[in-house]
Amino acid sequence: MKSIFALLGIWIFAQSAFAHSVFVGNACEVLKLKDTYLLRDFYEDSYYTSEAPVIAQGSLRYLPDVEASPIINISISAELLAQKLDQLSLVHPDLPLYLLEVMKSYHWLALNHRFGLLQEDGDSLPAEMRMTLANRYLKTIRISLPVWTLLDETQKTAAVLHEVLFSVVKTETSGEVALQRSLAVKKVIAEIFKKDFNPALVRDFLIKNFSLPLEGPLLKPENRAFPDEVSFSVLLKSKKSGFETKKYKVQDASKEADLTAAVVGFCGQEVSSFSQPVSYSFIANRSAIGISENSYPTLGGVQIALKLSQRSTTLSRAEAWSFKNSDDCQKTLYSEIANWRNQPTDL
Repeated sequence: MKSIFALLGIWIFAQSAFAHSVFVGNACEVLKLKDTYLLRDFYEDSYYTSEAPVIAQGSLRYLPDVEASPIINISISAELLAQKLDQLSLVHPDLPLYLLEVMKSYHWLALNHRFGLLQEDGDSLPAEMRMTLANRYLKTIRISLPVWTLLDETQKTAAVLHEVLFSVVKTETSGEVALQRSLAVKKVIAEIFKKDFNPALVRDFLIKNFSLPLEGPLLKPENRAFPDEVSFSVLLKSKKSGFETKKYKVQDASKEADLTAAVVGFCGQEVSSFSQPVSYSFIANRSAIGISENSYPTLGGVQIALKLSQRSTTLSRAEAWSFKNSDDCQKTLYSEIANWRNQPTDL
């Protein structure tokens, strides 16, 4: 009996602690208007007094990533979210990948009850208009199902991106506490769901207000890789008396046809022409997204803001060989490339 009361006490304490935790995600609200319900982000932009938020038809290349993320645990159109992510590549080619990484870093929890209103961050609205749709505590994002079901699929997509972007808003210090302001999030959401949004404007605003690696030179398209994938380039060359012959380069050595053409061309046309050692080299570039968690104090406890970075590692190898013939050249190079492909990148 004592053990039962002990477990009950732990459960009550846990529930009480969670109930009084410091939630953020402020302004992820739905407003009750005369004949409709509208995400607050759209209500505060005058554009939506006459226009509806839209998701233009686009590529579904990010659909597998969306379906593999924990966001699929709540009722949402994976296709619409994938299309919107594709459109956001106009802002920055790697922005969809960053947002997907943030989605995957959270536990998304749909609860069948309404949440209390949080303190407003900006202009005040009557309480009877406002309904809290979502909030965030540490690494959990909670969705209120009774409010969620009031929205169409486009607004649900916007709400998910609202929460994702809110988690990477730069913190502002106010006295002994820090804040993540919702105004920047609402502005971005309102802009990217316009029929003809301005990618350059959004990019500049994200650089200024969000912890996303959008500044500096972009990775070259041929070297940009999704997380956990590697893009290869192979350079085969021969030298005689300091003279460099034709180069055979493959942007992606995982494409066997291109790799074969380069190796066969090199071994067949170049190696047979020289008796001295011939050099070859490999270069691989791998990009990965890093996420750091930055704790910051609030009036009631501690919260977490995320910061994303992009790290790149280059692997290279060069050797000098004296090949017996073209066949020996091909066999040796294929073996070396296969072994080198399997090396860890230590990202």
